Amino acid sequence: MKLASSPQSSVAKQVEKSEKISYGLGNLAANLLLTTANTYMVYYYTDIAGMTAAIVGALLLVAKIIDGVFDLSIGVFLDSTANRGSEKARPWIKKMAIPFGIALILMFSVPNLTRDCLKTKNSGII
Repeated sequence: MKLASSPQSSVAKQVEKSEKISYGLGNLAANLLLTTANTYMVYYYTDIAGMTAAIVGALLLVAKIIDGVFDLSIGVFLDSTANRGSEKARPWIKKMAIPFGIALILMFSVPNLTRDCLKTKNSGII
């Protein structure tokens, strides 16, 4: 039994090797920066914020799972939106730049909740 194949377009664009290499190098650079940031984040949460490695690992695992689901849903959303030009994601990137910056600041902010901070003057609460 032979399966029917869909007709292909008569104009098939071949991706040039130089374009493949440039996309690959761009992806390599982005992943090097992302890996460096993630490594620092683990150091920050364990050594600076005082979280245990198990909690940090679980936190990052849950974040990656949520990120995977969220990326798929955003892709479907962007593909279904009507826009003026060929740029689908650019307007959303511009709109979310400030909230992303605020989230980045909050991600590396640790409130000072030590025993000395919770103790008030003359209250005797420890």
